[in-house]
Amino acid sequence: MQPQPQPLSTLICAPLLSRDTDASNVDLAGHQASMLSTPACNHGQDALYRYEDLDKQNLNGRNGDDFELELDDACGDAIASGAHPHKATPNEALYHLVCVIIGTGILALPYALRQSGWIGVLIILFSAAVNDSTGRMLVACLYSPAGRPSSSKRRLNSYAQVGQAAFGRRGKILVDVFYRCALGGITTMYIVLAGTNAASGLGMISARAWICVLALVAMIPVIILRSLKEVAVVSLLATLVSIIVVVIIIAAAITQLIESPALPPYNFISISGFPSALATVSFSFGGNFIYPDVEHSLADPSAFPSVLRKAMLVVCLVYIVIATMGYAAWGMAAQSPILANLPPDSFSTMVATASITLHVLLACPVLISTLTTDIERSWTCPKWLSANGGWSSLKARIGLRMGLAVLIAGLAASIPYFTDWVEVMGAIANTALVFVFPVVFYYQLNGWGRRSWGEWCWISAILGVGITGGVLGGVNALVTLGKHLIYGNQA
Repeated sequence: MQPQPQPLSTLICAPLLSRDTDASNVDLAGHQASMLSTPACNHGQDALYRYEDLDKQNLNGRNGDDFELELDDACGDAIASGAHPHKATPNEALYHLVCVIIGTGILALPYALRQSGWIGVLIILFSAAVNDSTGRMLVACLYSPAGRPSSSKRRLNSYAQVGQAAFGRRGKILVDVFYRCALGGITTMYIVLAGTNAASGLGMISARAWICVLALVAMIPVIILRSLKEVAVVSLLATLVSIIVVVIIIAAAITQLIESPALPPYNFISISGFPSALATVSFSFGGNFIYPDVEHSLADPSAFPSVLRKAMLVVCLVYIVIATMGYAAWGMAAQSPILANLPPDSFSTMVATASITLHVLLACPVLISTLTTDIERSWTCPKWLSANGGWSSLKARIGLRMGLAVLIAGLAASIPYFTDWVEVMGAIANTALVFVFPVVFYYQLNGWGRRSWGEWCWISAILGVGITGGVLGGVNALVTLGKHLIYGNQA
């Protein structure tokens, strides 16, 4: 019998996850996926090691001579034992979520207000509310009985498995495509940002040359090491960088307002720039695909809705302060990244630029390692690649990672425009992952009927803004990108 769907008020106003089982005992496909205790920081994609279960049905019909790419031994032990290395407290989970979401997206927020006008503050508030609501929906889907056999109490472990539960293999593939594109795109954007900063700060060679050099440097650990769980320093560094950049931007904005003889020009609302602003803000709120892991890491998973709400309040407050201070100080001259508005030769600007550059260079190996691990876990490599199975696994893994390194370096060198990457990723990937998929998956699993008018209005607003903003923002971003490719920065 289909269970009664939960009303949206439950999702928005109260913890919705009443469970019959302890999350630490749930299992899928015969064993439990575990989030290794390496913390992740920065914009949702920075340092999380997600090891999802391979679907048993995906293995059916495969050639027995094929082999799977090997995982890190510690990962395999954790999955096989079902043990979770550490059960987090709500405060630890709150710190983790804030670190994951707040990242380089803050550098583009004043520019987002330049695109939309002061009305963009409402976009930030709306995006925070949507992220809170859809995050609860996504986690609720992990426990939806419609997503697994009626006799099973097993918890789904990942965003991709929620997609599969809702729409079969097509749903899983859809999530995988957007998730992997987001990881690859953000890595490329980080390389662009690091290369641009190096060119402006150090000179010597062109920005494109710096991009190629730094892409190679960032990929060396990924190619050499099987996993990057040792790079836990990224977590602390990302937190410090975020604090440093926020303080420097606020101080520079206050100084600009005090020293400027007149306020810069502003717009209250700009309809034409609204989709692009939504894409930028959506990018800044990305990272919801790690919510299943964070919820599972909690000693009391039912505390997750409260933790998520607090995280959204903190993130929203930081974003509004940065966006409003930057736009108030520079108005229609606000740039993306906002560091371009700071005095070029000041000590604070050099500190902020160096901090951001170091952070993204350390984050890139973790991002690409997360991407390659996700691909390696779902890919069976034909044995004909080598007569020796063990060496074939190693060579295939190295070949995959080298191929991705070349692809990312090529994309970054070909499209060295930070703002374009932010808007493209925000419009195409994040609006789908944050606005659209959680809502569609939740109601597909729990039923679309018996909903109040208030609930219909809310989900219609989420889907309407997400789809419209994603399509229009994506078109605008691609058009702008095309102009930059043809005419350069003069476009």
